[in-house]
Amino acid sequence: MTAARRRFISRPAVPPSRTRPDLYDSQPPTASAGAVRRSSWASAGADYLAAWLPAWLDDWLDLQRWDLLGELLVVDACLPRPTLDERAWEGFAAAQQPDGAMPALRTMPQGEPDEVFDVVYHPTLVAAFASVLATSRALTQLAHAPA
Repeated sequence: MTAARRRFISRPAVPPSRTRPDLYDSQPPTASAGAVRRSSWASAGADYLAAWLPAWLDDWLDLQRWDLLGELLVVDACLPRPTLDERAWEGFAAAQQPDGAMPALRTMPQGEPDEVFDVVYHPTLVAAFASVLATSRALTQLAHAPA
């Protein structure tokens, strides 16, 4: 066992602190000081993602990394003000195969059906998940838009 691994394993478990946001906190926020910190932390995270997400979407679209692009489209759909980037979605949809399969990188791999499935099942599920989230957000925006 390496020295680094021994140090990691021998560290005592540190209980979650109530002075920092806890990503796995199952309690809903309340009007306490901790909730205010969690709220401002979440807002700062959303602002950071809103600032950088367009560049990341463009990069993964240009590289045709469909799996990663799909995961970023999921992140976008979860932001308070999603961009629902039209160019990214058009490129993403164009990569999807007629049977719904989504390649992870550039084009569909060739090979035995079982091997191809092993390569494309995750990006295909990501594509379905991203599509459902983005559709839900878009419909919600339409439902709350002034008539």
